[in-house]
Amino acid sequence: MNLKKKEFCFDHDLNLVRELLLRIYDEIGFLSYLIPTKIENHKFGPCGNTYTKEDDKDIFIWELEDHEGSIHIIAVSHGGEAANYHIEILPQYKSFEKMIFLKLEEYELLTRKNRNRIIHYTSETDVERVQALTDLNYQMIELHEYNYSFSLMRETSEIILPSGFTIKNIQTNEDIEQFRLTLGSIYPHCAEYASSKNIKFLHNAEFYHKDLDLVMIAPDGTFTSIC
Repeated sequence: MNLKKKEFCFDHDLNLVRELLLRIYDEIGFLSYLIPTKIENHKFGPCGNTYTKEDDKDIFIWELEDHEGSIHIIAVSHGGEAANYHIEILPQYKSFEKMIFLKLEEYELLTRKNRNRIIHYTSETDVERVQALTDLNYQMIELHEYNYSFSLMRETSEIILPSGFTIKNIQTNEDIEQFRLTLGSIYPHCAEYASSKNIKFLHNAEFYHKDLDLVMIAPDGTFTSIC
């Protein structure tokens, strides 16, 4: 079988990648490294430079050509500026991960000569990926994050807010500006790049859910947290 790396095109491949990620979720019940919004925010996220076609080069679709010439999409990878990669792959094709790692190493050596290392994120329970990386002489360097899950089948308890605090959706231009300032106070890079224009652009994305865009407001009108 022949493994191929295909460049991503947001306008043509977004739904293709979404479908792959949802298929992986359906088969194993979770996504460890990439979620659809990670791909969607590649264009619509408010905390980066204005999107250009060059940004598509951070994402690769991995295709496998079988002996009969049929093409199967088996994985998607997203690379950051530090040559740090999040990769999701269909479970039945885990044996091809090592080949994906090698092809990404080759790509980084050819295109980003100022980088002296490549990073692949993995979870402790993903023993096949851990073994593949160990076989290729990768070393664990640090704990990156904790991921917590909550069952939507559980009953949720009533939320009691502190006195004078309220929760609401973002609605007005004033809300957007307050949201921008709060975002920048939490994430320094957002303070540099986020603009009201970028946030409004996000709000026009077809995947945007206004009812899930929430802020908590203190009695003095300050946005204290955002979701």
